[in-house]
Amino acid sequence: MQLQRKSTGLRVWCLYRVSTKKQVEENDIPMQRKECQAFCRKNGWELTKELQEQGVSGYSVYLEDREVIREIKNGAANKEFDIFLVYMFDRVGRKEFEVPAFLRYLVENGIQVWSTQEGEQRFDNDSDSFLAMIRSFTAQRESVKLATRIRTKHMQMALSGQYRGGKIPFGYKTRDSTHINRKGEPVQELTINEVEAAIVRLIFNMRVNEKLGTHIIASRLCEMKLPGDNHNWRSSSVSALLSNRIYIGQMKYGSELSMPFEHLRIVSNDMFLQAQAMRRKGRKGKRTGIPQIQIQYYDILFCAHCGGHLIYDVVRKQTTPNGKINEREVFRCYNKLRYADPCNGQSTYGKRRLDRLVKKHLRETLTILMEADPEMLIDVATERSYCMKRDRIEALETELKEMKEKIAYLKAELFSATKIYGIEATTNLQIIITEQMNNMSVVRDTLRKEKQRILPREAIKEKMEMELDNAKKVFLDFDVIPEQELLEYCTTVYEQIRVKKGYEVSIVLSPLLKLFIS
Repeated sequence: MQLQRKSTGLRVWCLYRVSTKKQVEENDIPMQRKECQAFCRKNGWELTKELQEQGVSGYSVYLEDREVIREIKNGAANKEFDIFLVYMFDRVGRKEFEVPAFLRYLVENGIQVWSTQEGEQRFDNDSDSFLAMIRSFTAQRESVKLATRIRTKHMQMALSGQYRGGKIPFGYKTRDSTHINRKGEPVQELTINEVEAAIVRLIFNMRVNEKLGTHIIASRLCEMKLPGDNHNWRSSSVSALLSNRIYIGQMKYGSELSMPFEHLRIVSNDMFLQAQAMRRKGRKGKRTGIPQIQIQYYDILFCAHCGGHLIYDVVRKQTTPNGKINEREVFRCYNKLRYADPCNGQSTYGKRRLDRLVKKHLRETLTILMEADPEMLIDVATERSYCMKRDRIEALETELKEMKEKIAYLKAELFSATKIYGIEATTNLQIIITEQMNNMSVVRDTLRKEKQRILPREAIKEKMEMELDNAKKVFLDFDVIPEQELLEYCTTVYEQIRVKKGYEVSIVLSPLLKLFIS
């Protein structure tokens, strides 16, 4: 019988983390929990809180962006626990400098930091700090190597025609292959779904032979109610299908394309290439639906509910029995249209009504500028612009100084470690120093460019006077300037125009206007 050590009264918080769905399915967190609970019992510690994160990458997600890390920091500051325990320290994260800094923060707040596999992490001397940094750097390099191996494997699978998982393309299905994976289960492979493949050929035929547009093709497919087809066809889904090279048997991963695999081919090369040629021709045609002068104006329109772009579209509807088509220009929420992200806002906003509201806001903004003292506005904008540049340069100089100090510290540690462990044992530290020197070179170049760009106050003042004069001209000629030019001028005044339900418009000033208006 295993004896349990008498309680020491020390309170413990445990953190369990897995970065992928696969680790969740393989019960990796229960394994971490069992180890940590057993470690607490063995040492007579009281486990008072267990925190866990599922599907959170320790490499790509910064510690400051993780709610659990903020909770642990607050708990340490408020003395809510005495020991922080993890299965291994890479469960905290895999960023080389963030993790040691976080652990040091806990230790400085009187918290003991423990791992069930690696023991206690202390910061009593330089050797402790060196060990923490090497451990964290090794974890980061493992993440990078793993990501590289995964990308390479996926590319090799795509080039060899293997199914990599994920959403099955329309026109295909999966079946068991003769290969067995490590779990002893058959590997899935793609094969043609003849019912859906017939619909794919029909779409290419309507596009190439009947010369129909994607809107009409989508409408016809919805009206046909074809057997085995449960799709709510849209123009975007038809367009994506017509440009997918899987239908000529080619697999794709990133920019890499495989050779055509005939057992996956649904349409001929000629049919596919003709569809692409018609797509390119449609883009170059006269009727694009978007006046070129307003493209930048479209770029600053956003949905206030989900943050997605509002994209321009033309709604065509038959209004009379004799076939007359009525066209209405609208803006649509991209996320709601493409189902990219949840959005509880409107799907469509009328272009004319929205343009009128934006013009009204533009007039009000220019009125505020014109009613203020111009000399005061110019002086304030000049000083703000100059100070922002100076603050940017000072921040870069501070960052460069800190990087130099860090490199000097690392070189000193390298010298000590080489004498103790030998040159072969300091490879990781040498890599860290090289990377830090490269980063320092980038910061130094950025600082040099910023110093070259900074202008004296007199030159900045002339620029601000010119911008204010332009705004005054637009204000005075507001009623005679063409609407398209006014909307295009909005990109100078606003960084974003956000639209809510009921055509409620809110604006975010551009960096230039923020210099004039606080």
